[in-house]
Amino acid sequence: MITKYEHEVQESNTTVNTIDDLKVLVTGGSEYVNKAVGQTAPTNWVVMFAVIMVVIVVVPLVPIAIAFFAGHYMNWWNSNNLK
Repeated sequence: MITKYEHEVQESNTTVNTIDDLKVLVTGGSEYVNKAVGQTAPTNWVVMFAVIMVVIVVVPLVPIAIAFFAGHYMNWWNSNNLK
């Protein structure tokens, strides 16, 4: 008869082979990427690159432009309303 403690010791002695698990994950991921790359036209990659570059450039410029025009408007408003 196995006691509760012996059962816990036996469970803790079972090892997990993480190298095999990592190999499965890496090969599965590489197969997915190869399949996706093979099915995607080169023009799609160019379009996605262009979209990503526009987002990287435009997103930071929008708050800067808003602050620039808001500052100039407030300066104009202050100079016209000094009494």
